[in-house]
Amino acid sequence: MTQKQAVLFIYLLTLTTGINALILKNLNIYGGTEILIEVILIIALVGILEFFGRGGNEKINNCT
Repeated sequence: MTQKQAVLFIYLLTLTTGINALILKNLNIYGGTEILIEVILIIALVGILEFFGRGGNEKINNCT
């Protein structure tokens, strides 16, 4: 993934999180919990991509 593609991907994830924030005021507690879980998963996805993008796979293989 090139740097430009990575930045566009992060923009897409930010847009997704922002849209969720816009509809949050119209939801009940269950809808709010669903949005919270979705945002946590998006943040986890970014973390995973950053970890493996920086050579995290090599760090795991060296430990075994």
